[in-house]
Amino acid sequence: GQVVYPAAQLVVRLDVGQWQQKFMTSHSDQVTSVAVSPDRKLVASAQVGRRPYMVVWDAESLKVLQVLKGFHQRSIVKVAWSPDGRLIGSIGADDDHSIAVHDWRDDALIASAKVSKRKVFDLCFGCANGDRICTVGVKHVGFWQLNRGGRHLRYEKGLIANKGKLQAFLCVVWVGDTCVVGSGDGHLYVFRPADKKPSRLLSVTRKAHDDMVNCLALYPQGLVSGSKDGCIKLWSLDLDPVSEMDLRHVRPSGCCLYPRVRSVDVSADEKRLLVGTQAGEIFELNMVDGQSCHERGALVSSHFRGQLLGLAVHPTDPVFATVGDDATLRLWSATEMKCTLCKELDSGSRSVAFSPDGQMIAVGIGKGGLKATRDGAFMVFQAKDLSVMHDGRDSQEWVREISFSPDGRRLSVACQDNSVFLYDVPDGFSRSGHLSSHQAPVTALDWSKDGLYTMSIDKANVLQFADAQSGVAIPVASALKDTIWATQTCWLGWASQGLQPEDGSGEQLSSCDRAKGGQLVCVGDNFGRIKAFNAPAYSEGAGHSLYRGHSGAVGRVRWLGVQGKDTHVMSIGADDRCIFQWKLVLDGGEQESEEAGDSGDDSEIERDCGLGSVKAKQAYESLVKEYFELQLAEGGESKGESKQGKSKAAGLLKGKREAKPPPPVKPWIKNVVPPSKVNPALEMSDAPPLALDLDFSYGARCGDVRNSVKYNCRGDVVFPCAATGVLYRAASHSQCFHTGHLGDVVSLAMSLDGMVCATGDMGDGGGQVDPSVRVWCALTGRLLSALPNFHVGACSQLAFSADRRWLCSVGQDANHTVAVYLSPNASWSERSVSRVATASGPSAKVLFALFCGGDAFPLALGCDRHMEFLELNGSTLSRKKGIFARRKKIQPMLCGVDFNEATVVVGTVSGHLYEWDKASRRCEKQTRAHEGPIYALARDGPGIVTGGKDGFIILWDQDLRKTKTFSLLDVSPLPVSSALHSVSSDPLGMKLLAATKSGDIYEIVKDTAASLLVNETHSAKELHGLCAHPILTDRFATGGDDGSVRVWSASRKHVLYRTSPDLIGSAVRALAWAPDGSVLVCGCGGDPENAAKDGAIVVLELMAASGALEVKHEDRKAKKAINDVKYAPSGSAFVAASEDGRCYIHEAADFSLRMVCTKTPTPVKTLDWSLDGKYLQGVTRGLDLVFFDVSSGKPLPTPALVRDSAWASLTTPVGFNVQGMWPTLQEGELEVDIQTVDRSRSEKLLAMGNDRGEVKVYWYPCTNEKSAVHAPGGHAAPVTKVRFTSDDAYLITLGGFNRSVVQYKLKRLGADPNGVGVLVTPDADLPPMPPGKEAENKEEEKA
Repeated sequence: GQVVYPAAQLVVRLDVGQWQQKFMTSHSDQVTSVAVSPDRKLVASAQVGRRPYMVVWDAESLKVLQVLKGFHQRSIVKVAWSPDGRLIGSIGADDDHSIAVHDWRDDALIASAKVSKRKVFDLCFGCANGDRICTVGVKHVGFWQLNRGGRHLRYEKGLIANKGKLQAFLCVVWVGDTCVVGSGDGHLYVFRPADKKPSRLLSVTRKAHDDMVNCLALYPQGLVSGSKDGCIKLWSLDLDPVSEMDLRHVRPSGCCLYPRVRSVDVSADEKRLLVGTQAGEIFELNMVDGQSCHERGALVSSHFRGQLLGLAVHPTDPVFATVGDDATLRLWSATEMKCTLCKELDSGSRSVAFSPDGQMIAVGIGKGGLKATRDGAFMVFQAKDLSVMHDGRDSQEWVREISFSPDGRRLSVACQDNSVFLYDVPDGFSRSGHLSSHQAPVTALDWSKDGLYTMSIDKANVLQFADAQSGVAIPVASALKDTIWATQTCWLGWASQGLQPEDGSGEQLSSCDRAKGGQLVCVGDNFGRIKAFNAPAYSEGAGHSLYRGHSGAVGRVRWLGVQGKDTHVMSIGADDRCIFQWKLVLDGGEQESEEAGDSGDDSEIERDCGLGSVKAKQAYESLVKEYFELQLAEGGESKGESKQGKSKAAGLLKGKREAKPPPPVKPWIKNVVPPSKVNPALEMSDAPPLALDLDFSYGARCGDVRNSVKYNCRGDVVFPCAATGVLYRAASHSQCFHTGHLGDVVSLAMSLDGMVCATGDMGDGGGQVDPSVRVWCALTGRLLSALPNFHVGACSQLAFSADRRWLCSVGQDANHTVAVYLSPNASWSERSVSRVATASGPSAKVLFALFCGGDAFPLALGCDRHMEFLELNGSTLSRKKGIFARRKKIQPMLCGVDFNEATVVVGTVSGHLYEWDKASRRCEKQTRAHEGPIYALARDGPGIVTGGKDGFIILWDQDLRKTKTFSLLDVSPLPVSSALHSVSSDPLGMKLLAATKSGDIYEIVKDTAASLLVNETHSAKELHGLCAHPILTDRFATGGDDGSVRVWSASRKHVLYRTSPDLIGSAVRALAWAPDGSVLVCGCGGDPENAAKDGAIVVLELMAASGALEVKHEDRKAKKAINDVKYAPSGSAFVAASEDGRCYIHEAADFSLRMVCTKTPTPVKTLDWSLDGKYLQGVTRGLDLVFFDVSSGKPLPTPALVRDSAWASLTTPVGFNVQGMWPTLQEGELEVDIQTVDRSRSEKLLAMGNDRGEVKVYWYPCTNEKSAVHAPGGHAAPVTKVRFTSDDAYLITLGGFNRSVVQYKLKRLGADPNGVGVLVTPDADLPPMPPGKEAENKEEEKA
């Protein structure tokens, strides 16, 4: 029996008895239609928008059940329920006013059709089964037969013939099989059934009203019609008149200002009639006598014409005043929530102000648009009875702003003619001054506290100050820098810098007001949003709380208080003409404990949320800048080129586009000499006939991302690696992937049922690509929805609600912005997802997010020395801080889990488990759990499992008592770091998943403590070293900054041999196998924090007895890090390129130094041997191409000497045969740095990896721009190495800053006899497999 009606972008549910309102807030724009289901338990509402949607929700709980979108455009003008409540019909505002019928429970579009080019106003389901639909509009009556077995509607035109007139038809209702239509001339057109079937032929017309029939409603005893003439008529089921009511005669007299009936409904008990008018008034009438059921007359009333821009609040009482274009002045009580006085004016108004003592109300006359006779006048009324005290006029243009000085002695009136007039109040409002310095109309004006000065802004966003006594402008703002201002309605100024919207956002502030207490300030914008800031807001991008409700621009916001205490914020919508009353709820409570001090410090917090790789990338960009500056300082380029080099370096450092930088420079071009003979037949412009299948990824993102390794419902392991989400199936030792991220994945959340996964990335880290959140199937990796980009910096935290309907994301911006998304049916399909609310989060770094309510809210945020609980209030997230009780030290909240109905358990730095009470938001209990920080928490049946920095995994029961303990010191092989960064329990409760800081993932059986290493990678900083074994076709080796070297099997997909970090004791960034595969040479250095062995050469050998890699030889001739190592084709020597700018040639037999090449201006980062072993070619960090004579170590006098040389390998990313990979950039584009290349052993393919994370394969040679095969997903950050295995079956790639090893399988698509790639069908014969691969493939197929 409660009243439901739309207001702006809200749907309001009004409890008349309790006089309380509740709000459905899932719409994003103005609500245009509301329909209640036949059983009155559900509501469907629709809105306007570029792609509008309908929301189906529960009338009692306001819970959203379904969101229907994807069909209509511009607006949905009408929604209607089928008689059985299963289907929802809707009419759109597109050119064809299309009709759509949805099965709302299944989110399925059953049928759709184009209706008419003319406006369509209404539709209604008819017949008992609802398979008949009638639509009405301008010169349109249409009948539709719904074919429930198909997906179409069969149309029949309504036949009026000579029994009626073709005109505008505004409403329709079915009485059994009879269709009744309301017409524009006040008639009811009746279409009675023929031969016991619904008919489209007009049977009879009945004169019902003197003006158009706007609405019809059916109830068990008959029919109700409402008209523009203000009358409501009741009809029997046989359409005989029963009674008539007239809104113009409803008591109290004159309570209905604009009696045009637009909506009618009958209560379930058939005693009350609900009537809505065109003026936005809602009446509840007695069906017997037609009088209002309430003494005040209308239940709801507001301004009803044009715009609503005038709002003022009483200085001490909970009273406010509004004026609008409907020429009414209204006084409202904020406590009673109703209009107490209303006075009609002789013209519209857009400005109003209370005097400081609250005794007078000043109103500025005029409403813009066409000039009116009273424009420019102002009137002063007695506040107690709205009697006129004064009427004055000094301008011919309408009044935009009016205000009293703080002492009440002056009144300012700002008009559309750019003038501000000042009046002396005690002197009968005589004119005392005129401010004429503005060049545009004034939009806001403030007085100084002493009433001597004014501050005003105009439509041109110019801020000016003036002397209120003389009316003279003050040109120097600093003259008033210490002035205290009584109000802050100007949104420009020193104290308002943080209020300004971002450039390019399209947001424009429309109103501003500071609280009377001076601690808060609110602004309204043109998007209908209200933001609350701490005052003063000095810093740009200040944090704020965001509130939605209005559709269109906010007309005014004003703080309302009682006796100087702020209690509410009042806001009015300029276009929706709604008045919203927002209650101020302060987050009370003071912390009862003290800071933990040093015991609450943890160095990992700084790296958390994916910031570890960010620091490494920043160091790399600094290095790039350093080498470019060095190159320019040494005069290697001409003056013009130097400027270009500076532009490139600056562009790389900033990571964003310059306005118009000059084209980038390629210094190596000057040393490129084409061969004496070029074979055109080798140049193919098409992409190679192969596919790069993402085969396996090594390296979970655990070092700087916690709680990101999960089980899905099937027991598969899910984890982030580089730019992918990986699903590992232990039974087949295989992986499938979710790809599509354009940045490294730094957050992952799994739904409680293990069916849906969400991942968030960090964009490109430079502002070109924003962070994204993608929701996908946790069983297949299939994308369900890509959420609209919202965050800045990175999406650092994600969390699903227990019912899987809600998803929270937290950004890595300065305000740690929080966004909440809803999928009403929990399917997370693109059509059903909507962003419900956003809010600025805490200033402290957010370390975890957790929905801890029964189904969803509250949302808990664990932060660095801070805890918050967020509740959803409409489209607003209300933040409330957690209180640390006595003896519960204030320290970082590292991880959390929803323990039971009353408690959230949180892991802390000190090793304690804090128990937070959800209701009181207090931490009352603590339990000692670990000797050091607790980094990971997860549910384990009725209990929980914890993982700490101490390397222990502890199981706890439902009473938080220890039941079992595991140590990572007992697993094999041992991890590099035993600190637990993620734990998870499998769906059957038999196994645990443990992920360490070093990126190792172990599966542990609870009963036996048996362990299995599931995935691993290098453990620290960066990863650069990679080489393929020359003989064993599927083996490759990697070396990282952690000092370890690993030898992998690409076919078996795991590590065969590994060294401990202590064996070499230095970062390894260069590797080379001897041609016979007997030894592996490692080049040391590159880690600035461990530079003791920079420049050393360590030779490793696989010992047959121990089956381990051991050091055979160690030497150090260079003093800086080794960038690259290569063996000569003959195996007689190898060369090491050092960061000191020299290349060192060693004998392979005894590893003695043979030759040192001439120093280059910038260090050589990679090099290759010629096939005859006489020459070396390399590229420097400054992108210069250099050549050396191996016999003398001197650079070649001219590159032409090696123009026809064959090269044993090709890993140098510059040169004649690879120049086609470098794109031709348009002016203003940033150059892409190609980090690494490799030529296949067949010398037909060329692989490339660049600093955008792209991996491509071209035909070799690649002298011109051509098509390439793109690797699907994998990387999004700089790729430091790509290498083919020796049989060209796999392509191995390294992610430098995330330490990922990604393995692609080359799948050939076929070739014709001429060697040109062609696509073949699956049944066609494929080329022969490489030697030894046939048997392996058969084994794989068998598995």
